[in-house]
Amino acid sequence: MPGAALAHAILLRTEPSDRAVLASPPAAVRLVFDDTVRVGRGNAAVRNGGGSVLRGRPYVAGDTLVLPVRRGLADGDYSVRWSIVSNDGHPESGVLTFSVGLGRPPPVSVLEPVATGPTASSVLARSLFLAGVLVAVGLALFALVAGFPDGDAAERLALLLCASAVLAAVGAADEAHRVGLETRAGTALGAGFLVAVVVATLGAAATMERRALRPAAVAALCLAPIPAVAGHALDPGLSRVNVVADVLHVAAAAAWVGVLLGLLALRMPPTRRAVVLAAAAVAVLAATGIVRAAFELVAFSQLWTTSYGRVLLVKTALFVTALALGYLVRRSATRRAAVELALVSVIVLAVAVLVQLRPGRVP
Repeated sequence: MPGAALAHAILLRTEPSDRAVLASPPAAVRLVFDDTVRVGRGNAAVRNGGGSVLRGRPYVAGDTLVLPVRRGLADGDYSVRWSIVSNDGHPESGVLTFSVGLGRPPPVSVLEPVATGPTASSVLARSLFLAGVLVAVGLALFALVAGFPDGDAAERLALLLCASAVLAAVGAADEAHRVGLETRAGTALGAGFLVAVVVATLGAAATMERRALRPAAVAALCLAPIPAVAGHALDPGLSRVNVVADVLHVAAAAAWVGVLLGLLALRMPPTRRAVVLAAAAVAVLAATGIVRAAFELVAFSQLWTTSYGRVLLVKTALFVTALALGYLVRRSATRRAAVELALVSVIVLAVAVLVQLRPGRVP
């Protein structure tokens, strides 16, 4: 198949096929994928050594990208660069060539695929979204399990819920704009933006009226499924157990963060319920992480032979390091929370990169 960069929707066939030598010119170049796609940036069709031969804008018909070309193309070699955004929000790009005029040798492309790896802006937006989700959901779980605080701690909780929801909304809006609301990822992120706005509003209201604090916490829990719905877990062909594992993975990570912030920012003592919540969160986080890796990788060697696997190893190493350092300073609950929270922030960056890489299961 034509070379693709970081493919998530799988290219099934092209019309004409790559390096085809045709007796008559095509009216359009069609690329058929295994899932719904939308038009990406950088689509092009040129005559080798000449200019563009596109006739109108590329468009999508279901799972097919169509690049209209000029009628009656002269004999010669032509190069096409295709670019789409898959349903899970990931950009993909590749090239193909064809010749018009029998007897010509198979052509070589003069175009290169569009770079489709994670960018600084996409990693930043995804980091803001993930950080906002983890803090908002985590504080909500902490308050609902360990109990809602009173006085200044309650106001700090309200402000943190509001601020984290704003972060989630900003990140979700930026990512939804980048991938497009018509994709599954874009739709999920758009829904996440709306939920985050509700949480931010209720959090702000709770600074004046404490009765709004519980509804704000309950609404924040609705953010937990968004990363799973927007990411790899809901890709076609995967068991829905994968989605459940991903939601639990996010919820467990959030609960861990919530306990750390409860100790550090809310200055609440480490009650028995908080300790149990933290321990359960770490256990569920580790178990669901293994399940998720099993779904995304098809061979153990992909942990070090693929970009996805290597970033996954970095994430795991940071997780283990956070627990180890936390254990070393266990006598001071505040210091332990600060150390673990600092490393969690680095883990969020790793995850923001990870969710934009091609899983090992994708050929």
